Amino acid sequence: MITMAALLAIAGCSGESADDPQQSAAEAPGATSSDAPDGDNTDDADGADTAEPTSAPAEDTGSDDNDADDLVVTVDGEETAIDPTAVYCSGSEGNIHHIIGKTDNGPPLVKAEGTHFAMVKTGHQRPYKAQSPDGVEYHEDRVTFTDTELDSAILNGTMVCTDWED
Repeated sequence: MITMAALLAIAGCSGESADDPQQSAAEAPGATSSDAPDGDNTDDADGADTAEPTSAPAEDTGSDDNDADDLVVTVDGEETAIDPTAVYCSGSEGNIHHIIGKTDNGPPLVKAEGTHFAMVKTGHQRPYKAQSPDGVEYHEDRVTFTDTELDSAILNGTMVCTDWED
């Protein structure tokens, strides 16, 4: 019933007359949802609107839940997953100054200092680093890297703080 009232109001406001041959059966006064062309029936037997939303809900990329994206560093097309066992943060929640992710107290490690510096070290070779890198986003308790270029390496993923220091 509500859908019909809305359709009638829209049809009445559009300036089209009931004699317009271009008017479809679904827009005609007194039309029901069963008069609509196949696939356009959005009312179920109870009259409730069952139409699918036209767009998916926005994904919350900055959420503070415990599910974090894996860290992946890509060098010369080869991806290496980094799974820090401890992530040390300095500053206060919502205002991270430094973040360091270590695996078993050594490399691989990932470090970021605000938007001024970031680096990743995967082993005994030299670290990949950059001054003022793009793609570093700070959240309340985590830092997200999105296509962050560190020399010839690309870093993607999220590190969630496990230990806080002031």
